[in-house]
Amino acid sequence: MDTNLYTLLNEAQNRNEESLNTILVKFKPAINKFSRELGYECAKTDLNIFLIELIQKLDLNKFNSKEEGKIVNYIYNSLKNKKNNLFKKNF
Repeated sequence: MDTNLYTLLNEAQNRNEESLNTILVKFKPAINKFSRELGYECAKTDLNIFLIELIQKLDLNKFNSKEEGKIVNYIYNSLKNKKNNLFKKNF
């Protein structure tokens, strides 16, 4: 599936599981990196849950469908901030 991220997010917000899974796979390297940095057993699960919640809450009206880089940066930075919050909470 070679659909842009904006479309995938829109479909995921409308409960399309395939689109949600595609987004999770796209951000899997970042989630793996951040969970290794956190170093506790459920870190990957916590970050995946956060990403799913972020997708559902994301206001796509703030993004242009052609601005995939901005959307990727927003999601990546949101995950990074969540990692920092979890680190402060757990350590």
